[in-house]
Amino acid sequence: MCKTLFNDEFKIKRSDLEAKINQCQKIVSLNVGGTHFETTERTLLKEKETFFWAMLHSGEWKPDDKDDGYFIDRSPQLFSHILDYLRDTKVPDWEQLSPDAIKELQTEFDFYQVPFPVPPTGCYFCPAEKCGRTRRHKGNWNASQS
Repeated sequence: MCKTLFNDEFKIKRSDLEAKINQCQKIVSLNVGGTHFETTERTLLKEKETFFWAMLHSGEWKPDDKDDGYFIDRSPQLFSHILDYLRDTKVPDWEQLSPDAIKELQTEFDFYQVPFPVPPTGCYFCPAEKCGRTRRHKGNWNASQS
C-alpha cells in the first residue's frame, strides 16, 4: 500500500514538474513588422505587467492561423533590442546610437511596457535628478515633469 501511495504521489509530482518544464520551453512565434522572431514564453514573461504578459495571459489575442504567430505592427529592428534585453538583460551599445535613436528605442520599450535600461552615461531625456544616471524606468521624463 505504501509503495502504491508513493508511486501515485511521485507520478503527480513528476507530471507537475514536466508541465512546468514544458511551459518554460514553450516556443512563441512573433511576426514583428514582417520579420519572424521565435523565443520562449518564459523570456517574454520575465517582466510582469508588460505587453507580452497581457498578450499571453488575456486569452483574447490568438496567434495568426498562418505559421507567423502573433503579428505586431512595430519596427523589427528595434524589437530585436527588446528581445535581447528580455533574454539576458543585454542593453544596446549606447555609444553606437544617436540621441534620436535612443528616443525611438525608448518609445518601443514604452510600447511593450518593458522598463527602459538607462544608458550608463545618463538618460538623454531625463534630468539627472530623475534617473540618477543608473535607474531603469518606464515613461519619458521631460523638464516640465516633477
